Amino acid sequence: MACCDVLEHVADVDRVIAEVARVLRPGGVFLYDTINRTRRSRLLVIRAMQEWRWTRITDPEIHDWAMFITPAELSAALDRHGLVAAETVGLAPRAGLPSMVRDLLRTRRGRMSYGELSRRLDFGEVDDVRVSYLGHAVRGG
Repeated sequence: MACCDVLEHVADVDRVIAEVARVLRPGGVFLYDTINRTRRSRLLVIRAMQEWRWTRITDPEIHDWAMFITPAELSAALDRHGLVAAETVGLAPRAGLPSMVRDLLRTRRGRMSYGELSRRLDFGEVDDVRVSYLGHAVRGG
């Protein structure tokens, strides 16, 4: 089962995790990614990606910082419902900052598609979980 780009949009994360645990068979795997509730995520996800005119790439109200979930909060919810967190890693663009800014501006000016922007940002696994993270958990037997 997977919840990708979902958990930061639900009002009751614990209820979602309870339902995931209910429907998974013992040994079943739950994949997730979500946004961490940190100052850095507020700056990058809320301000830069949603609010600032020159760097906005999402609808202004798509995310609510208060609904972001720290890894500790998610881990506690997984534990409460019999899911064992197996791994958590950072998820972020791996492109360099100058090229990210240049490509964001090109996209905002209509000189590059959002699909091309996504490819150039090269989102993937990183060591830093301060903005976004992904992982998986396994249902115990």
